[in-house]
Amino acid sequence: MGPHARIQQVLSKVKAVASWLHWKNNDFTKSVGIVGVASYSVVLLGTSAAAIALFWWLLPLGAHSKGQTVAQERIGKFLEKGCHAEPKTKWNTCFVVLDDKGVVIHEGLLIAMNDKEMAFFKKDGSYVFPRKEGTVLRRKLH
Repeated sequence: MGPHARIQQVLSKVKAVASWLHWKNNDFTKSVGIVGVASYSVVLLGTSAAAIALFWWLLPLGAHSKGQTVAQERIGKFLEKGCHAEPKTKWNTCFVVLDDKGVVIHEGLLIAMNDKEMAFFKKDGSYVFPRKEGTVLRRKLH
């Protein structure tokens, strides 16, 4: 028997085993395939959910980190120099809150503001107070 016949014999056995293992001819192979595809789908779904959650968490984390760095720099300069002119503009770094009669209520570094409250940083600490009707927020030119 020559090498060519032997190869043909091995190939025919491989073909018979492959035919026997095909999902059309073997229910066990079919069930293994179904379980494999289902497992892959569950893992893919879980990995996708984790990736979306991680991305959802990283977006505000980056913004928070940048905001915290900027706030620390501004507070550091304020504690060092007090109210002073900003280097790139002629505006003062501090804001003044006036009541409806023009009297100064607060003066300091504006940290945050929304339609209900204002947050200021002064040399003696942070203050959060409600915005009242008639109050005005001003910034001076140097």
